[in-house]
Amino acid sequence: MGPGPGHNCNAMGGEGGKSNMNLGKLLQKERIKQGLSQQKLADMAGVTKRAINYWENGSKSMSLESADKVFKALHVTIKIGER
Repeated sequence: MGPGPGHNCNAMGGEGGKSNMNLGKLLQKERIKQGLSQQKLADMAGVTKRAINYWENGSKSMSLESADKVFKALHVTIKIGER
């Protein structure tokens, strides 16, 4: 069983610092782990489903403001920078 809501992830090194994971892939992993559709997460975070799709497939980068919204909706704390 995973760490559950409110756990921390390091965006530079992935969970536990073992892999280099971008925010879009981390978003997708957490969304799927929590059993949420892109639409449900978009509604929870106040963004569009299209934005979630763009971020997850890497066609657009997410702003810090958007990252804050979606990861708060997922109850995930992201540490960006040093490990």
